[in-house]
Amino acid sequence: MNHEQFIKKINIVLVEIDKMINNCDEYSYTNKQQLVSIKNELSDMINYLNSETIFQQKKGKEFLLSRIVIDSWPFNNEVGKLLVELEEDFNSLTIKMPKLKILNETPLDFQENFLFDEWEVSYLDLMEVNQGSPLVGSLSINGQVIIKEQGFGGPLLYSNRKIYIPIFIRRFCLVGFRLAILNLDDLSIEYIGGIEDLVYLKEIKDNRIYFYTDIYKSTEKNLTLYEQI
Repeated sequence: MNHEQFIKKINIVLVEIDKMINNCDEYSYTNKQQLVSIKNELSDMINYLNSETIFQQKKGKEFLLSRIVIDSWPFNNEVGKLLVELEEDFNSLTIKMPKLKILNETPLDFQENFLFDEWEVSYLDLMEVNQGSPLVGSLSINGQVIIKEQGFGGPLLYSNRKIYIPIFIRRFCLVGFRLAILNLDDLSIEYIGGIEDLVYLKEIKDNRIYFYTDIYKSTEKNLTLYEQI
């Protein structure tokens, strides 16, 4: 399958997903939120293939269509079969592409080494919170290792000499991620917002930071960067 054939196939499936969204009450195995998430994943695939951004290929699958279908959809569902096929086609296409392009990072697979101005930043000893769950580890800032709570997650964001990064917390009955701000000048850490099931950072814009609270990017929140507590 070539690029044009893939885009044609994905547009056919997008039409079917739109029909399902309009009649989502008829299905016991899915809901509108999940279907919108699937539609976003398909759109991301198209955007990826049309991008000219160079990237270093990452390990593992970046898209989660097959996981969604296998976890909850009927085995013989035709749209589900097409979604699994699309993920396989996409992976095959990206392997053959002459240029490598950057995929969206996820909490399960993200860049581990950075150079921000005069700071070399690296994740160390990354491990899964649970099997198949987000990765967390310690951080190295110019060779100085920082260990915090159960570990730093990803992906992170950098702006104005500060790193914005999720930290995994496990205290008695409290388990989850909390957004932190790491000041690179003195390595101090401040928290912003409360504990979420997941903090999947998206962007910083107009003094607000945007993030998702689930791996499927179906729920988005934002905080003003003045709300540091």
